[in-house]
Amino acid sequence: MEEVTVYLDSNSATKIANQLYSFNISPSINISNDEVCHVYLKGFSTLNAIPNIDEENNSLIVNDTQHTIPQGFYTREQIASIINNLTKQSGHELSAVFDEKTLKLKLASPNSFTLEQTKFLDMLNISAGTYTEVESRIAVDLLEGTHNLYVQIQEIFTRSRYTGSSFIKNGTLAKIPILNPHGEYTFFEAQNPVSLFLISNTSSLSTFTVSLYNDNGSLYETPRFCMTLVFRITKKSDSSDIKESTLEYYLDKILSVGASRQGTTVPLCQLKKNHRVI
Repeated sequence: MEEVTVYLDSNSATKIANQLYSFNISPSINISNDEVCHVYLKGFSTLNAIPNIDEENNSLIVNDTQHTIPQGFYTREQIASIINNLTKQSGHELSAVFDEKTLKLKLASPNSFTLEQTKFLDMLNISAGTYTEVESRIAVDLLEGTHNLYVQIQEIFTRSRYTGSSFIKNGTLAKIPILNPHGEYTFFEAQNPVSLFLISNTSSLSTFTVSLYNDNGSLYETPRFCMTLVFRITKKSDSSDIKESTLEYYLDKILSVGASRQGTTVPLCQLKKNHRVI
C-alpha cells in the first residue's frame, strides 16, 4: 500500500464560479490498471465566518412590503434590533423582543400586521398570518445553518479526460462540526480515515475542484482554507483489506466525525518532507 499526502492551500487554487476552488496536482498521482485509489480528508482549517443570514433567508415581508436583512452573522439582540429598524423605516413599525429565558421572539404592534412566509420567518418559528402580537412556537436557533461545514469534491480531471463528480460517493469528504465561535478558526484533524472513498475509472489524478457547504446547503466562501488529503493506493487484490481495516473504526465512531480538537491555534499549512504541498 502506498499513501500520498497532499497539502492544499486555497490561496494557490484557481477560483471559479459558485465558490469552487480548482487545485492542480503536480506531478500527477499515477494509478496502474491493477491498482485502486481511495481518498480521505486528514486535516482542515478555515476561518469561521459563516453567516447565519444569507441571500436564502434574509427576507421579511410585512404588509406586502419586503424588508431585506444584509448578509452577515447576527445575535438574537441584533436580529430584534434590525427588525425594529427596518419596519420603522418602512412605516410598518413592529416591536421585536427576544426572551432570553425561552429563546423565543415576540413581534407586536398597536395595529394589525400581516406576515408572509419566508425562510427568515421559518427560522424565527413564526407562521404566516395576520396578528397584533405573535411569538415563536419554539426556541429560535439562529445557528441552525452553521453547526457544521461540509467539504466536498465536485469534479476531477485526469491527463486525458474529465471524470466528473460521480467518481466519489456523494462527493462529501467530511462533515466538520463548528466548535469555535464566529470569527475564530475552525479546524479538523482525523485520527483515522473518517470517510474512505473510492476513486474509479482513472489512471492519473491531475486536477480536482473543491467546494464548502453549510448545513443549509449554501456554498460557503471563505477568505482562506487549508486541507490535507491522503490518497491511498493499493493493489486490487488488497482492496478488501481496506474495508476490513476501517470497519471497526466506523462502527466505533458511527455517531462521530472522528475528529478531535488539538488546541486553540491553527497552523494553516505544515510542510513535511516527502509530502506534496499544492
